[in-house]
Amino acid sequence: PNARETMDRACILGRGWMSEHWWQPAVASGFFHIANHSWDHCHDSLPIIAQRDQLKGTFAGIDNKNDADAQIKLAAQSIARIAPNPGVELFAFPYGTANRYLLEEYLPQQAQADGGQFVRAAFSTDPAPVTRATNRWWIPRYVCGHHWKSPEELKSILRDAA
Repeated sequence: PNARETMDRACILGRGWMSEHWWQPAVASGFFHIANHSWDHCHDSLPIIAQRDQLKGTFAGIDNKNDADAQIKLAAQSIARIAPNPGVELFAFPYGTANRYLLEEYLPQQAQADGGQFVRAAFSTDPAPVTRATNRWWIPRYVCGHHWKSPEELKSILRDAA
């Protein structure tokens, strides 16, 4: 099985939510984009991950071009092949974890090299409003279930940010 199937069985009780079978209809609906969250999330449930030292449960170990390409670029290419959509150009760091290499070297350099074809911006899990000074490789985001758990809590965040 692939990484998403293994994570689906281990974490979502085998509901099939992590499969790519729903991507094309979701994109075709016009209501969804499929964005990049890495090849395998460096997830603990996987026997082998795309990271040279098998550092699981964190994305901090993605600190060289080979590992970054395996986690970020290959995931983007896979999404683009299966369900082409503008969301593929957005990346959300697994666990909200990044490092200086990804933020200051890899992502800015790949954007210059390929014109941002596979990643134009990346998201953290730091809860804060986006401003003009926001680093496009570390855009804050409010995570459902962590920073807000109800529509009322989300409305409050949006009101406070306005």
